Amino acid sequence: MRSRISLAVAVTAALVVGLVGSAPAVAGAPRVAEDVGVVSGTVTFAGAPAADAYVQLFSPGKWASARTAADGTYSTTAEPGTYEVTVLGPLGSRYLTTYLGGTVRAADSTPLKVTAGATATADVRLVAGAGVTGKVVDATGAPLAGATVWLSNVDRFGTTPATTDAAGVYTTYELATGKVSLYGFKGTHKSVTKSVAVRQGTLVRAPPLRVQKVVGARIAGHVRATNASDQPVQLLNAKKVTVGWERPNAHGNVAFVGLKAGTYRVVLSGTNISKKVTVKATTRASFGTLVRGRPTAVSGVVTSPTGKPALEAEVRVVDSFGTIAGTATTNAKGRYRVVGVISGRYTVVAEPDTTSYARGSLSLSVTKGRNKVAPVLRLPTGGKVYGYVTSAKGKSVEGITVFTTDRSAVTDARGRWVLTGVAKGKRHLTVSDDVVGGYHTVQTSVVAKNGRTVRVATIVVR
Repeated sequence: MRSRISLAVAVTAALVVGLVGSAPAVAGAPRVAEDVGVVSGTVTFAGAPAADAYVQLFSPGKWASARTAADGTYSTTAEPGTYEVTVLGPLGSRYLTTYLGGTVRAADSTPLKVTAGATATADVRLVAGAGVTGKVVDATGAPLAGATVWLSNVDRFGTTPATTDAAGVYTTYELATGKVSLYGFKGTHKSVTKSVAVRQGTLVRAPPLRVQKVVGARIAGHVRATNASDQPVQLLNAKKVTVGWERPNAHGNVAFVGLKAGTYRVVLSGTNISKKVTVKATTRASFGTLVRGRPTAVSGVVTSPTGKPALEAEVRVVDSFGTIAGTATTNAKGRYRVVGVISGRYTVVAEPDTTSYARGSLSLSVTKGRNKVAPVLRLPTGGKVYGYVTSAKGKSVEGITVFTTDRSAVTDARGRWVLTGVAKGKRHLTVSDDVVGGYHTVQTSVVAKNGRTVRVATIVVR
């Protein structure tokens, strides 16, 4: 599989060129030296020359670059080898990063062979981005300059910021076809999130965004503890999802602002100490004073499925609300010690430093004021999950990322992916092409079984 870091290399090289001056854009090919080859070509967009485009040639341990002239031509020399050719546009260009072969995907690009003493031609037709333009105004309706608009493709990879000009207008082409969500903000002022359908090769006008001060409910209170400012406080919504995280000030006071009306739970992270609070829109409520005693420790040993010490396993201890009391890394004997528990039910979770076996966990009860020695946590063997990714035409797709909570893999040239050490049970899989203009994201699931291999039905991306 071709390197997926070439784009980062291209950006780095672009910065270097920017510092020392653009590589020369030459209409005619330079003299061919015996130990290098020449690469030249024409870069076009929508049938017209693409000027000032940055052309990057990358091969492991080698790279070369050039900028296109006004007529879209470029020329450079390179050491012999097989290269990946990438073209990046200047700021504000209407096309996406494109590879030789007219694709936005490195895995689908056409490799270029460079031979010493010879000239290789690499013409690139650029792929258009989806354009969005719009206006941001303040609470009075006046144009807002210097505001940031955040735009994201909803069902595929693609996220980009844009900044408004003096007229409050922004424009970007760094998105892919599909539904795009967008919102604007400046300082503590923010707009509501809106959406618009976009299409590559066109410019769509988005609804105006009105940026104004965020007004919402406020929940505040006091934490009484030794070094209270070191005690994180989390705010959970009715679905037990964290929507706020703060630390008390030196006096133990803490507040959560800009909240929607509803019922929340304030939790002293990792302590099982909490208070439920209900607020109405734009009102204030207090959770009173939450008192935390002296934290104690949980210690224990983590082993592999065969009983050997699990070295460098990441261990975290969480309370009954899912907030973290503390973390540790096992030593050569598989031992760990986490300080931060108070009392009640806790779960110890261990993530192995290998994909040979799976994440493991155990539950225990802690008595206030007493340290706790946990039972030995033997990690399960986990399961092996694999499958294939194809296009709608049945062609194998390389370079697609398949991941679950704690495991990930990238498809090879056959479209095959494999996850090992997957914890047993139902696991949600996300299938993502991490390229703007690439394939749409797919969600699926699989039931993993310890010590078993499970094949997932072929996943089709579009």
